Amino acid sequence: ESLNTTMHQINISSDRVAEGAYDVSEGAQNLSHGAACQSDASKSLSAAVLYISDKTEQNTQNTKDALKFVESAGENIKKSDENMKKMIVAMEDIKVKSAEVNKIIKTIEDIAFHTDILAINAAIESARAGEFGRGFYIVANEVRSLALKSAEAARSTSFLINQTVNSIENGFAIAENTDKSVTAVVNDAQEIRKLVSSISDSTQEQSLSVKEITQDIAKISQVIHSNSEASTESALSSCELSLQADHLKQLVMKFNLCEIKQIS
Repeated sequence: ESLNTTMHQINISSDRVAEGAYDVSEGAQNLSHGAACQSDASKSLSAAVLYISDKTEQNTQNTKDALKFVESAGENIKKSDENMKKMIVAMEDIKVKSAEVNKIIKTIEDIAFHTDILAINAAIESARAGEFGRGFYIVANEVRSLALKSAEAARSTSFLINQTVNSIENGFAIAENTDKSVTAVVNDAQEIRKLVSSISDSTQEQSLSVKEITQDIAKISQVIHSNSEASTESALSSCELSLQADHLKQLVMKFNLCEIKQIS
């Protein structure tokens, strides 16, 4: 009776072991399948992060190159601004000198005017002198002619200088506006340099972060691979356990067992 009861218990336990082994095997297989999917996803994620890492490093290099170009452009614009200010000073000096030349021309005009008057007076006096003043009359006329030509030349020169001064004033206004624009460009270039420098720093930080993420993903991939191998081994072991439970049940079934109730 004791042996019969023990065989019944072994039979029941073998059924439970077989069922449990089947459940464990099924779970291990699901876990192995999930681990394999995770492994594939991890590989895809790792490849994507590696691609992002390469692009981030490329962006970092591009921002460094852009920063160099911006700095070079900023220096050139700064030099242009300095040259523009020098040109404005030179134009202002030309304007002042032109005003001084106008004063000189005005003096020449006054001299020519008075010379003309003196020549007229001399001609009148020489005419009064008659034959004795004829030579002096000719000289007086020549002096008057030269005075008139000098006055005409002075007026033409003054007209040209006034036109030049007007052109210089217009150019001065344009130069001032250009200087303001160049100054604004210099300020904008400095702001752009700050922005590009900030982008370069941020890109470098992102590159470091992406590298750390890549390392973490590699660690996760190793864990997933280990879990996949462990789940595969667990599935094989549970299958083996299920087979052994079935084998044990087959061995027990060789015995003709009585119902426990009939024995008791």
